[in-house]
Amino acid sequence: MAFSGTTRKNFSSKSDTQQQIKGTTMLNLKRHTGVLLVTFTFLSSLASVNGASPNPGFTLEEVQAIHYFMQDMTTCFDSPGISVGFVRGRFTVATSTGYSDMETAHPSNSQTKFNLGSTAKALVPYILAEIMNGKGNQNGRLRWNTTIKELLKSQMGLSVDTPWADQTLREALTYRASGTPVSGPFPSSSAADMSTMAGLPDGITREDIVKRAIHFMPTISEFRSSGHYSNLMYTIVAHLAERLANKSYEQLVKDVVFDKLTMQNSQFTPAVLESMDLAFPHFARNDMFFMQNQSLFNLHPFEPVGSVMTSSEDMVKWLRHLLHNLNIKGGDSGINMLIGDAFVHSPTGPDPEKHTIPKDLRHTEEVILGHGMGWEVSEYKGRKRYMYTGHLYGYRSTIWLYPESQTAVYVAINGPSSISKSAVDNHLLTSLAITGILYQASDILHREKPWVTSDDVCNLGGVGKDDYESDEDDYLYNLNDEGVPLSDDVDYPVHPDAYVGSYGHGLVGDLVVGLDQSSMLTVKLGRNIEGKLRPKEGASTKLMLRATGLLKNTYEWLDEKVLEFLPASVSTSEGKEQFQVVRLYLTDKLYYDFKRGMVFDTMVVQVEQEKIRKAKEEEERKIREEKEAQMKIEAERKAKEEEEKRRQEEIERKEMLAAIAREKEAEEKAKEEAERKAMMEAVAREKAEEMARQEAEEKGRDTQSQAAALEKIDEATTSQNKASLVKQNDELNSHQSHQPYSESDDKAEVESLPPQKVTDGERKKSAQVNDNDKDGVGSGPMASMGLLLTAVLVVLVQSMIHRN
Repeated sequence: MAFSGTTRKNFSSKSDTQQQIKGTTMLNLKRHTGVLLVTFTFLSSLASVNGASPNPGFTLEEVQAIHYFMQDMTTCFDSPGISVGFVRGRFTVATSTGYSDMETAHPSNSQTKFNLGSTAKALVPYILAEIMNGKGNQNGRLRWNTTIKELLKSQMGLSVDTPWADQTLREALTYRASGTPVSGPFPSSSAADMSTMAGLPDGITREDIVKRAIHFMPTISEFRSSGHYSNLMYTIVAHLAERLANKSYEQLVKDVVFDKLTMQNSQFTPAVLESMDLAFPHFARNDMFFMQNQSLFNLHPFEPVGSVMTSSEDMVKWLRHLLHNLNIKGGDSGINMLIGDAFVHSPTGPDPEKHTIPKDLRHTEEVILGHGMGWEVSEYKGRKRYMYTGHLYGYRSTIWLYPESQTAVYVAINGPSSISKSAVDNHLLTSLAITGILYQASDILHREKPWVTSDDVCNLGGVGKDDYESDEDDYLYNLNDEGVPLSDDVDYPVHPDAYVGSYGHGLVGDLVVGLDQSSMLTVKLGRNIEGKLRPKEGASTKLMLRATGLLKNTYEWLDEKVLEFLPASVSTSEGKEQFQVVRLYLTDKLYYDFKRGMVFDTMVVQVEQEKIRKAKEEEERKIREEKEAQMKIEAERKAKEEEEKRRQEEIERKEMLAAIAREKEAEEKAKEEAERKAMMEAVAREKAEEMARQEAEEKGRDTQSQAAALEKIDEATTSQNKASLVKQNDELNSHQSHQPYSESDDKAEVESLPPQKVTDGERKKSAQVNDNDKDGVGSGPMASMGLLLTAVLVVLVQSMIHRN
């Protein structure tokens, strides 16, 4: 049924009925088209005073202002229902407007459960922080910088060598992972991973997802250099938390968050889908609202990334708890001091240009700072703000958190914001409605005059259609409401039989390509994805997939997806051409390859078997290489031995030659030495002979000199003798004149002289003397004295000669 909208003129606080229920004041504000239920929650029991605000943390005017704004958003955007909660210090307000079920006109209230979408991911780092803060981690082994690889090894016994496993917990939760880059005007959690959209078999567990991700998770080129939204990484981290705590993730959240904070209206899908107080998701078509198929919200096993459904009454408890944890002081008991790490922002999160706030309603003082663990960190009017946004198949929710002022706002919606717009426009207009409420409530919470009015937001209702024009009718064919082509004039690049078949992917499922009755190619993938294929203009191997099943009315699948069939031509045994691979693109950079003949249920086994086969081949290769290496080593050893032997032989040969050379050299040297010695001896003999000759000559000269000297002595002696003899003769003559002469006297004198060696010369001289004596000269005593002197001189000269 169509929703006519509401007006705020019927709002009257004076006609409200009040009732006390367990310390909570309930204020029922009724309208003829719906009911607004505002709940004021106290941290402690506070009395209500008639005529005064029932909550000292807020004035009635402040609550009314926010209510009026919410009411205007449902009116101008045809929103089914809106749930809002806000916090100021210890005090909280939870409120809701519109309908949880448009068909039955069941009103929404503060206890009505709305799906959080990806906003529920904020629980994952909180749960990890609780585990780190617990007794089981007193040794501090689990930290934010612990790698996924380390945890997979310690908790699951898995050795992983893929790049994404090298991430730390902080990096994985900050979206520095493999996955889909944020694209389009809004980041999309459900569009981040094909597995969550396809709908995996019920028997698949999160443990299976981890093991399959090891083999099949796609990795894009910008890994770790930019931010990428990834449901898979959050699912993997959540499962590691299960392992660490030995509890299921759902039980962990229930124990640590829901029960601890008395959040009694919070549950996980699909169990919560049986709840009576549920805000059903809606989509618009042909100016009418329709309820979205609830089976789409069975995200198993990906519950951690978007399965939480909660009420505004529960959300304000969670927000107040977060604010308290972010402003704790040292020594506070029972406080998780590590949760603050989830808000530490990094500039390398998702692209800052992809702002979650629509540009047409963005305040001029908005400044993007970066991303924490899922939280977008920014500044609004100089105040640091943490934002988390999620949406899933019609639901949308957003949190704005201001830790410094201890304020927070939560808004959720359960359907498109206009029954007359396309899905793309509805996605934008839903964001406009939520953002307007967030700005309004933020300014009021900070006691400032709101800068945006409901008229400002409503006037933007047409914005977005031009900027994000839908291509719903941009086809080579048209589909009726059932997705059946109105024209079967479809010409595929090759025969349809080449496409038909089953293609498997180990993480997403089996993509089955078939032919319908009109010979149009169809696609089915998992529980949820169905569609028809048309040729892509200008591309011979690419076809365009248009969703026709459960997802055809979702924003996530409004646009066609590209399927590329590879390789271009492969012939079967029957001679038919068949494609072997289907590449399904989510973005230009992220795609999944489905391979013909591979089956999802057995792919892990196939991969493991293939891994075992490859490991065996690798082992055999290593053994073969080791054997070859050993043979090579042995051959090299033998070659070295031969070489060493040749070297030794060469050395010995050289040594022998050297010895021979040395012997020859020694002989030559000996010969040379002998010749030298002989020559030296000859020279020595010659020299000796020369010296002897010279000595003889010298002796001859000495003899001559001696003879000459003797002659001179003789002459002198003779002269002296003669003189002496003359004198003696005179004396004798004189004596004889007195005594008679006796010859015996002369003879006795001569005989008394010592015998002397008489040379020939001396004999001659003696003969001469004798002759002289005969002549009568030198006779007598004087003659004897002369002879004696002569003999003495001769002896002295000989002594001198011998001395020389």
